[in-house]
Amino acid sequence: LFADGGQQCAATTNLRAGFSLAVICLFVLTVTGSCGILGAWRAGSMATCSRSVVRKEECVYTSCYCEENVYLLCQKVSQKADTSEKYDEHGPEMLQVGSHTSSETPSSASAERPRRCWAIWISNKNKQVAVWCQQKANKDEPVFWDYHVVCAVAEGEGEEPLVYDLDSTLAFPCPLSTYFNQAFRPCAPRFAPSFRVVDASDFLSSFSSDRSHMLSASGSFLAPPPSYECILQRARGRTSNVMQFVDMRDSSVPGQIVGLDGLLGLFTPH
Repeated sequence: LFADGGQQCAATTNLRAGFSLAVICLFVLTVTGSCGILGAWRAGSMATCSRSVVRKEECVYTSCYCEENVYLLCQKVSQKADTSEKYDEHGPEMLQVGSHTSSETPSSASAERPRRCWAIWISNKNKQVAVWCQQKANKDEPVFWDYHVVCAVAEGEGEEPLVYDLDSTLAFPCPLSTYFNQAFRPCAPRFAPSFRVVDASDFLSSFSSDRSHMLSASGSFLAPPPSYECILQRARGRTSNVMQFVDMRDSSVPGQIVGLDGLLGLFTPH
């Protein structure tokens, strides 16, 4: 598994105030680097906050379990208007997917739900993908994940999707074109990404994990697992299929396989 996260100013003059601001900005530049605060500004964090479907503090997060983080995020986005959604100290309550029937009268809240939501799996045949702007990275260097998973949400027809990556230093959420251009940069071919784009409804109904892929040869976890129970589709007879989603050649699980250009083209309004 590779790396898969009140000041008081006596501003008695405009000159002193301007100097103080310059010092603060220089400090921010030095500490955060290009993928920190500046990355968020470039990604339009101030503009995208109002478009955000889910706030970061609402999300359930476990380091190195991005597939489960995104499953719960897709679930939250898909059921955002369901006021019965609950979380407690035992972990997330799994909501029933597709619980709204056609006979129901849509509420004003449900009418405002995002039009589309996707889980995007990222890997390659070598299971070594270079991803920039990750929290585990050193400065402006990439992290080499065996795989990574993010969520993308389009709020309406013709709208550019926003990417929700809980491991990224970019804005949360971040416009899709900005995210993928910043996170995936020119690199050696063996580190280039492939993507499996899965509609959220397909992902929620098919994904299943017993977390066995996170066990070492001795049977211990490579990273502490989530506190809640495994996401297993027992009712549908699903077995653990994490690595099938990771394998871009595997057609037994849903998803459209594309490269970086294909991914950007897939989400470009026509």
